[in-house]
Amino acid sequence: MIEPVLPASSAASLLKYLLQWLRSLSRASDERKAACIHAIESVITGVRRTERYCRERDQGKVDPATEAELAAMWTELGFQLEALGVKKLAKRCNVNGQYWASPQKFSDEWWEQADIGLESVDKLARRIKAEIQVNGAPQP
Repeated sequence: MIEPVLPASSAASLLKYLLQWLRSLSRASDERKAACIHAIESVITGVRRTERYCRERDQGKVDPATEAELAAMWTELGFQLEALGVKKLAKRCNVNGQYWASPQKFSDEWWEQADIGLESVDKLARRIKAEIQVNGAPQP
């Protein structure tokens, strides 16, 4: 059987391409890791913002505009995290978005059963962030 032989210039070109591809892959992985961390930090910031509004709401200061902003923020975070492959946190963000879009539709019991409480979301976000920092970005 005759084996094809690559000319030295083709082998060198192939090696050069392979090295460039590996460098690009490493950069992409670093970029994805940074994107995941940024999205997760945005979740933690969103938790703080939502906690502040909940304190105001508990004092009788209901603001439909703030609730609309929270609905949009949580939904957008859910989409970002879903695209990055952080599915468990993405689902909780999406459910939070649904809640804030129409909080009167959901009972306190539902809120507890949905496991989307702000403390729970904060803990999950911090745990995932730590995992990403140690192991790299999750695979989509």
